[in-house]
Amino acid sequence: MKILVPQKYVTDIGVVPVSGSYNLSARDAAKNINPFCAIALEEAVRLRGRASVTEIVVVTVGDKDCQKLLSKSLACGADRAILVETTADDSLLPLDIACILQNLIAVENPDLILMGKQSVDYDNNQVGQMLSALLDWPLVNAASKLSLEDKIVTVEHEVDDGEQTHTFLLPGIVTVDLHINEPRSPGLADIVKARSKPVDTYSCSDFLSEQRQHLEVIDVYAPQRDIVIKMLDDVKDLAEIIKTHAYSQ
Repeated sequence: MKILVPQKYVTDIGVVPVSGSYNLSARDAAKNINPFCAIALEEAVRLRGRASVTEIVVVTVGDKDCQKLLSKSLACGADRAILVETTADDSLLPLDIACILQNLIAVENPDLILMGKQSVDYDNNQVGQMLSALLDWPLVNAASKLSLEDKIVTVEHEVDDGEQTHTFLLPGIVTVDLHINEPRSPGLADIVKARSKPVDTYSCSDFLSEQRQHLEVIDVYAPQRDIVIKMLDDVKDLAEIIKTHAYSQ
């Protein structure tokens, strides 16, 4: 059984916090594996220990710098890596990424796609759902617990009034939430071993013949606060303000 784990290189928010004076060049200088993607890879590695998983393949769409991400993913337990290399002229939207993965999946033929539910840079939470529609595969989003037996996947995820449990027959897609596990840190032996693991490189044009639209980031800034915050002494003052505000409407 083969698991394909898409990965993304994002700004390390622990190094470059989002603030009112956000600097795009600083953002590009400090990057790391998207936390949700790291959790998806960890879950794939854990499934290999519990189920009949024979191969874990990680894939990322990005520039040459993403080799660093793939090296870390290989050290964390992936067997093989794929880089779909982009250029500075490529401006890919979530649908473009989903189309690339769709065409790559046709070549790799994985049984399960295990991915983070979103990335922490744009928080779109779209690629998994789009990929499910393109492939016509079942999808469970934001998984908090996952088990695999034979070809049957059982997934739990949180909803407003508790948890739901879903089962489906492979092939299928699962996106994971932050609570499903705690990713491991690779040891020195794992890092050395990762250097001998294969990394296949493709061009973006190999899997995406025509981009649907272009997106350019002009600026990133924090929203302005127009709300005045006032500390009150007791509940009576709050009741008076509510009463006054209600009658003034």
